[in-house]
Amino acid sequence: MKFEKLPEHVAITLDGNRRWALSHGLEKKEGIYHGIQKTEEIMYDWTRRFEKEFGVKPFKELTIHALTLNNMERPKEELRTITEGFIKAFGEARKNKKYENVCVNFGGRRNLLSKKLQEEMRLLEKHSENYTDYNFNVCIAYDGTDEINRAIITSKFDLEDEKKPQDFMFFPRARPIDLYIRTSGEKRLSGFMLYYIGYAELFFLDCLAEDFTYDQFVEVLDEYSNKRQRRFGK
Repeated sequence: MKFEKLPEHVAITLDGNRRWALSHGLEKKEGIYHGIQKTEEIMYDWTRRFEKEFGVKPFKELTIHALTLNNMERPKEELRTITEGFIKAFGEARKNKKYENVCVNFGGRRNLLSKKLQEEMRLLEKHSENYTDYNFNVCIAYDGTDEINRAIITSKFDLEDEKKPQDFMFFPRARPIDLYIRTSGEKRLSGFMLYYIGYAELFFLDCLAEDFTYDQFVEVLDEYSNKRQRRFGK
């Protein structure tokens, strides 16, 4: 298989964690833990496998919709489970050499998160800031409209005339999104990365998050690269 042109920036919403757990007779929290594992699998395992098989990187930048701003209204016990899962995952990412060379950035309303989670996020960003192989953006307590409004309001009070509203976004250095994937059969963006996603190619998959496979990922990249035409209005 050959790829004419691969995306630089891929964004993914791994939807359906709770439904997957219930369909397997598990508690909802198990779906949450498996969802976090799937995210790590995509970023750290699938990229290496793709590079080994095809001799190129599948992308340069990945953005994951980990927790929406609306998700913050879920039951406290569920949010506690999600928080514990994130804290464990981010702590391990700093200690395991498997995660080296991936620069991690977080975006969202950090003030709504627990102090412990905020600290783990800060430590991981600091730990990985000089890594250059991949950029990994993680949206937590995030909403795209909220991000845009926040940037516009903040920029009005900035005294440096050279700065633009984009400089006040959660991910000011993020590339425009080329390819967006959402699992679970839902066909909507749910406020995800609205500033960056305008010309993205959209792929909606029927499988639930945990059932999303490497082979499906490669099939999506094949269609993006070899079958779809991006004209950008020209």
